[in-house]
Amino acid sequence: MFALAPGIALALVIAAPAQLHPGALDPNHVALVFNRNSRASGELALFYAEQRALPPGRMIALDLPPGEDLPRERYEPDVAEPIRRWLTDQGLTDQIACLVTFYDVPIRVGKQSISPEMRAVLAETQRARSEALEEYEQIIAELRGLATPVSRPATTTTSPATRPAPKSIEQIKKTFQTERTLALRRASQRRDPIPAADFKRRFLACMERAQGMSGILASLRPSSRGNAEAADRQLEKLRATVKQAQSRINELLAQGPLSPNRSEARQLIKQFAGLIGLLAHLDQDVDRLRGADTIASLDSELSTLWAPPASLYRWRLNTLNARHRANEELRRALPAEEWQAPILMVSRLDGPSPNTVRRIIEDAVPTEKVGLTGRAYIDARGLAPSRKPGSYGLYDQDLRDLARLLQTKTKTPTILDNHKELFPPAACPDAALYCGWYSVARFQDAFMFVRGAVAVHIASFEAKSLRDPKASYWCKELLADGAAATFGPVDEPYLSAFPMPRDFFGLLATGRYTLVECFYYTKPYNSWMMLLVGDPLYRPFAVNPQLAPEDVLPADILPLQPVPTSRPTR
Repeated sequence: MFALAPGIALALVIAAPAQLHPGALDPNHVALVFNRNSRASGELALFYAEQRALPPGRMIALDLPPGEDLPRERYEPDVAEPIRRWLTDQGLTDQIACLVTFYDVPIRVGKQSISPEMRAVLAETQRARSEALEEYEQIIAELRGLATPVSRPATTTTSPATRPAPKSIEQIKKTFQTERTLALRRASQRRDPIPAADFKRRFLACMERAQGMSGILASLRPSSRGNAEAADRQLEKLRATVKQAQSRINELLAQGPLSPNRSEARQLIKQFAGLIGLLAHLDQDVDRLRGADTIASLDSELSTLWAPPASLYRWRLNTLNARHRANEELRRALPAEEWQAPILMVSRLDGPSPNTVRRIIEDAVPTEKVGLTGRAYIDARGLAPSRKPGSYGLYDQDLRDLARLLQTKTKTPTILDNHKELFPPAACPDAALYCGWYSVARFQDAFMFVRGAVAVHIASFEAKSLRDPKASYWCKELLADGAAATFGPVDEPYLSAFPMPRDFFGLLATGRYTLVECFYYTKPYNSWMMLLVGDPLYRPFAVNPQLAPEDVLPADILPLQPVPTSRPTR
């Protein structure tokens, strides 16, 4: 997913947020966003304000087109700027921590358009990529020349011009790793007519050109014999040089692909991350200039309303995420202004029809008064566990961990299905909680939901539409089937964009945090694909807590940070 060479990060001292509101989110921290061109939108916003006894004057009316999609060029003038202006005019910039978007407010912001300047820079970037790829192919030819007698017929050592070029950075990396391994195998078998010193010189030259100083550094180890102290000093000096270069690279890249300093950044990347790092960077710039991965959930864009300007390409790290805040490496990697900028939590009251939305609103408050009861259904797939971030195995094991947490620490009857198949139709009566995966846009009606149920299906596109009667997206169907809350992506999010199920449902079961707080304390990214549907103030286990926070999160993460609401100077 990330096209920049690993480890390129800018270390900064992080300051604390300017102001925090104490305690859990409450109606004083909420403002409502509706479409003035939709009667249903305004009526539902008024109904919610009455149900939750919001202070008067918390309604933000926007002039928006019908439909679920908003053109990218309309987001700033028609959504973001009116909301900023309203909050400022009402003197609520330091009080509102949560926005609620309503039925007929678009769910998705479209792709960034390409300006003439971007088109010209794109052409130059594509030429630079072609030149870098040609040089990379020369390195591969050199490595193949070193490895040919022991690994393959001589006819395979064709010139770069006659071999198909790798189409992706993953293929480029794989090809390089294969050729490097074959060359080293030839040397280890001592069947190489090339003198050892000459082989080493040519091999290391290929390594440095392909991987740069960072790659060479990663392969070095402290010396254990000879002049070890001097060698180790040289190693530390090299590490300091690489670290300084990485900081400068990060600073230059933050200026965006249209910056006149982009050429300096590319020269440094080639020197310190090699041609592979440069090709990864150029691929990322091509995507950015084409407007790739700039579609986003409107709600997720609103989360960064007070954040400093940044590229629309893919995502921004959610700095309210509890695990992010406890991660020292991440805290050093992000500029201080990112951590200081308050994140607006956003939830949506939306669904297949206005009646569905009204039912969702009506379910929350009564359920809170008696407590959510029923069964939990967890649908894993029986995949092998993994620790790799964003991997299928990691999420599958997390579902099993969630089931075990509920089974061993709570009174909620919990059913775990650890097979590839989904729960069959009508198999889940009395369902209060559901989390499972992975059936893309193919809802299976296995559930009889209790009032106030929270249900999530982890799969791509499951919030692509909350209305389309011809589609079977899980968010739409779960809401129509009786769930009071769900979340999902409006387009392809990549698996790593989903909250970890054990964290989200675990925090919800403590009864201490509202629905929207559980979502923002666990979702990884903002300005990206995910949206939450449900009453943001909903606390289904407020009167019958099932877990303590320390049952869910490590001690070094607790207590969770209150939500920052003081906006920065823009």
